[in-house]
Amino acid sequence: MKHDWSPEELAGHFTLTRLERDFLGFKSDVALLSLAALLKLFQLQGQFPARPQAVPGVIVDLLARQLAVDPAIWSEVDWTSRTARRHREEVAGFCGFRAFRAADELELIAHLAPLVADLNPDSEGLKQQGLAFLRGQRLVPPPAERLARCLRAAVNEQEARWLQSVQHRISAQSCQALDALISTDAAAEDLQPLLVVRSTLATLKDTAGRVKVDTVLEELAKLAELRALGLSAEVFISVPPRVIGQYRRRAASEPPRELRRHPAPLRHVLLAALCWQRQTEVTDDLVELLIRVAHHIGTHAESKVEAELLRQLRRVRGKSALLFKLAKAARAQPEGAVREVIYPVVPEPVLDDLIREMEAEGSYDRQVRLVTRNSYGHHYRRAVSLLLDALSFRCNNERHRPIMRALELLAKYRDRRIGTFPLGETVPLGGVVKDDWQALVLDDAEGRRVNRVTYEMCVLTTLRDKIRCKEVWIEGAGRFRNPDDDLPGDFEQKRAEYYSALAQPGRPRPLPITSAPAWNTPWKR
Repeated sequence: MKHDWSPEELAGHFTLTRLERDFLGFKSDVALLSLAALLKLFQLQGQFPARPQAVPGVIVDLLARQLAVDPAIWSEVDWTSRTARRHREEVAGFCGFRAFRAADELELIAHLAPLVADLNPDSEGLKQQGLAFLRGQRLVPPPAERLARCLRAAVNEQEARWLQSVQHRISAQSCQALDALISTDAAAEDLQPLLVVRSTLATLKDTAGRVKVDTVLEELAKLAELRALGLSAEVFISVPPRVIGQYRRRAASEPPRELRRHPAPLRHVLLAALCWQRQTEVTDDLVELLIRVAHHIGTHAESKVEAELLRQLRRVRGKSALLFKLAKAARAQPEGAVREVIYPVVPEPVLDDLIREMEAEGSYDRQVRLVTRNSYGHHYRRAVSLLLDALSFRCNNERHRPIMRALELLAKYRDRRIGTFPLGETVPLGGVVKDDWQALVLDDAEGRRVNRVTYEMCVLTTLRDKIRCKEVWIEGAGRFRNPDDDLPGDFEQKRAEYYSALAQPGRPRPLPITSAPAWNTPWKR
């Protein structure tokens, strides 16, 4: 019960009516104050408070003033006595409620079972739904232990339905494949308990490692094995996502030996929940690897080019001072020879270093792009090709269709060993290739042939940017899923309600028209 009550709330909920005063009758001060508190709190909450200490002092003071008794006697109230139990029965009868019976348990469980949202019987939300049902049926809530027993029964009943529905949707082949994931060498497991025997499931639970080609291949093998189980979203269509997560965490924490001891329906559902969510997680890991590969190639090329330039060049320090000396010497002797006027001020080797440095800075960006292309073509191209083949990219906006057509083009020529695309092929460049890459993408002087390796690198870089801002999403992913799935299912029907809950305007507000500031007005003499 809350402890902060406004005067209006206190007056509205805890003011005794004439009929209620007649019900209280003539009792001792302690019994009168106790009975009044039980009556008003039961009317407000639909249940009796567990102990007197749970009642806020402001409520006790208000009731005591109405009954003209001393609020200090509240410390003498005892709700465990036989008198207090009789008072509760009288209050229930006065309010039109009856005691909770054994037959009511079945109705309460039947009402709560479809409302179960997770496997936690101590959920406060489920408890409040049960109390609301009892209040609607005008039933006095049972003791806490009995109510908790009903909540557990409702959760168990609903869980049995979930297990049965999921088990029916898992094919026999999938059940056999799931059992094979936790099969280990039983003899080695019994005779050598200190020897770690890893099951196939343990390998599937491993997280992705650092960015390298071997990591990509390992994650692709995991995804292929998880997809081979034949699980789909329809398997858990009737199960709340929170429950799937609870099954997944339970299966991930139990060793194969414990999983094998479960009965078939529970074992298969636990493994299916784990593998289905792992399939989503592995898909996310592969997308993350694709993004990190694109970033790693660029940063590695920049570091390599910078190291090479630093090795070849000697930085010329004090360029401003050198320019001042050159200008001053040339201004003093404008008709003199360079060797006689300039070289004594700035030596010839220093001028050579300065020329090489400025030329290197001009070709830095091009060198970075060349190293990026070479690094991709020699090392990461095979891994990226496998990633693009394993992932299904989708787009909801026609504005971003060029990148989708580019992906279709790469898939079309994936198995062909050609350096450039055929002249008759339509290669989307706008929205895919940035301006500074155009010179490297167009392989010939006429700009008609498109270099395939360079184009693939541009597609990878653009795809990375599109995925990060969710302009492109991946089928079967979690973090990179369809952005439309982030909205509630009834968003279009209740758009105004959701905008109101977020305190956001339903339509864009027009910018106010203000007069130009004084500093922006033309100056007049």
